[in-house]
Amino acid sequence: MSHQNYQLCYIIEFEITQLSCGLVFRFFVTLNKSMVMEHISLLSQTTVAVSVLIVWVFRYHNVITEFQQFGYSDVFRNFVGASKIAISTLLLTGIWYAELTPYAALGMAAFMLAAQLSHLKAKNPFLQRLPSLVFLLMSAFVALFHFGTI
Repeated sequence: MSHQNYQLCYIIEFEITQLSCGLVFRFFVTLNKSMVMEHISLLSQTTVAVSVLIVWVFRYHNVITEFQQFGYSDVFRNFVGASKIAISTLLLTGIWYAELTPYAALGMAAFMLAAQLSHLKAKNPFLQRLPSLVFLLMSAFVALFHFGTI
């Protein structure tokens, strides 16, 4: 084998090795990016569910005040509370049964959007609207992630 042929074989082998390393690296980065998104989704899902449960169970006096400010009836407030508690339970159950998660997240996002509209109608300051806005964005992210959109 001449020196020129040996050099050509070495260059081709080197390029193939570089290419395969690049593919492995890209796969590894993609895999890690996917895992990071999954962890962010799980953290968001859990945060929204637990936070909503805490507000509707342990901080109910604040809920009563807000619903009175919005001019909503007690029956409507109780319906919203029962629905949010049920959806929070579904979000937590979705940790083990992932097929529940996107629909529960979508339901929670709808309630958080309604909360945003209620706060806007009552002309509440931005800081009072911020929690439901953050939960709206987190719920939407979880739903989109589980539907495979992002």
